[in-house]
Amino acid sequence: MFVACPHPSWKTHQAVEQAPNSIYIELGSQDEFSLKLGISVSLLSGFEHIVRENEPLAPYTRLKIGGAAEYFSEPTSQDELVGLVKRFAEAEKNVRLIGSGTNLHVNDQGVKGLVIHLAAPAFCHIEVDKDHNRMTVGGGTRLSHFVATAVR
Repeated sequence: MFVACPHPSWKTHQAVEQAPNSIYIELGSQDEFSLKLGISVSLLSGFEHIVRENEPLAPYTRLKIGGAAEYFSEPTSQDELVGLVKRFAEAEKNVRLIGSGTNLHVNDQGVKGLVIHLAAPAFCHIEVDKDHNRMTVGGGTRLSHFVATAVR
């Protein structure tokens, strides 16, 4: 628990029930109040540069409609992706992956948890093994690039 008491005349009160990964500051004087800073403080620690809160998802869909993601990320490396998934799984938050949004419909109320958009070059690779008639395609690869490479 984190308790702040910025003025000597304010007395510290017992913390209310805490949700995991939350920080509560309770201050009291004549009128008691508490302030929940939210779970994002420790949940996003170290990922602030790639995670945004309440990100509208409409720009990521073909129809340009839908609500916001509670958390949204565009990781730039496999290490960032693995770290994000681990952190959100440990916090028991949903994790969803999106592509180019062609077949994506988002509820107007938005999406709880983390939405990951794999748009970085690290996730858009295509490897062709002609000897074994096999392709390895990154999760962020556009379908049109995959098809064009496959027909060659």
